[in-house]
Amino acid sequence: MKLPWRPPRDREFDVVGMGCAAMDVVAVVERLPQLDEKIHALAMDRQGGGPVGTALTVVARMGLRAAFAGQVGDDFAGRFIIEEFEREGVNLQGEVVHPDTQSQISLILVDRATGKRTAVSGRGELAEAVCDRLRHEMARRGKILHVDGYDMDAAICFADECKAAGGIVVYDAGSVKEGSVELLARTDVAVVSRVFAEKMFGHDDWEAACRALVEMGPSYAGVTRGEEGAVGLDGETFFEVPPFPVEPVVDTTGAGDVFHGALDVAILKGWDFKKCMTFGSAVAAMKCRHLGGRAGIPTFEEARAFLKERGFKF
Repeated sequence: MKLPWRPPRDREFDVVGMGCAAMDVVAVVERLPQLDEKIHALAMDRQGGGPVGTALTVVARMGLRAAFAGQVGDDFAGRFIIEEFEREGVNLQGEVVHPDTQSQISLILVDRATGKRTAVSGRGELAEAVCDRLRHEMARRGKILHVDGYDMDAAICFADECKAAGGIVVYDAGSVKEGSVELLARTDVAVVSRVFAEKMFGHDDWEAACRALVEMGPSYAGVTRGEEGAVGLDGETFFEVPPFPVEPVVDTTGAGDVFHGALDVAILKGWDFKKCMTFGSAVAAMKCRHLGGRAGIPTFEEARAFLKERGFKF
């Protein structure tokens, strides 16, 4: 593929997401509790979460057509996840609800002073999804397939389906998993976390990491580095994307997931890769002004105004 990319027009959805959707319980605390200690939460909220789930919420909130093709359990958390998708306008034709199983729930403690979070996540009773249990034809119905490496065998299957139909695969790689190399070989755009890059390549030379990622399959690669911004490789050109400072920083939960949803939107707008990465970085920063991974997701016009105030023309 080459950016700017011209997506196929004969698609029902702009982005189909296959991966993790969860329920997040988020609490702001003065400090992390000690063993066998009870502390008071300064604020609490419950929101939808998960890398793919949150990325699709960004896409929908920015006015594009998003569809979820993953799995949830038939429990209170699963019902909450579904309700959040429905409220945001994310299509659920490809969703699979497993009876008598528990959905993924994440417990997140946010440090009041810095906005940084500590999370405990579990997949509940959801078994590893395989392609024949999911509606894998959904991969052919989107311009972009967005995957996060959860349910790896199914993600690889979906990626093959997507590419056969002329779509592109965007991989949000947060951590190295069995099958990550195989999925990268089927990926067009891979923007990975610094944790993934350091684990995969054993160093923090970000340019070398981006070039190594491209050698593994993607046409475009990048690394997100939290408050240090991001880096990317556009063909032969390595570039840095500075962070966007915001005040106050309330909570960094979901910032990477929001970045990737905004990246999908930018790719569909037909922008070059550096501009796509810059847009993702700005939208992720805007999210951090609010508690939880989704409450602070802006509309497209709000994001464009934020960038214009800082000298960027989008």
